[in-house]
Amino acid sequence: MSLQEVQDLAGRDLEPVTSVAFRGVYGTHTIDRDQVTVWLQFDDGQLRGVSRWRPQAWKLKSVHISPKRNLCTEELTYFVRLSLDAALDEATVYLDEEEIEDPWERPLEVSAGDHSVRIEADGYQPILKRVSFPQGDSGHQWLKIAYDDLRPEEMS
Repeated sequence: MSLQEVQDLAGRDLEPVTSVAFRGVYGTHTIDRDQVTVWLQFDDGQLRGVSRWRPQAWKLKSVHISPKRNLCTEELTYFVRLSLDAALDEATVYLDEEEIEDPWERPLEVSAGDHSVRIEADGYQPILKRVSFPQGDSGHQWLKIAYDDLRPEEMS
């Protein structure tokens, strides 16, 4: 479906995502209804993916983010947001052995299954964390790296 076809179906205009922090992360456009925000991903003028945010009633200012569904392939992708100690601002982050650029700025988008996140910083031993999304998982995870995870390299 095109953007115009989705707007016609919704009966109103979609909101383009203008925030640099969110543009293209969860989608390119949004529409709100009944405290749910639907994120729509348009590529080459066609609707390709859908995700939704809804407030979590038991947490203040917290939302549940569903997996993004690719409407062409039916593949689900999940979001992992890293939260690290300030001492690791210059660290290198790898997702499944592939280096990630600017991992602090945007969530990582991963497929279903098991994944590893490795963080390397000068003067510290590598930190290895695992994250798993079984098929049908509900979605978003925060991966918090606390100060206690930092271990100085051994002196030889």
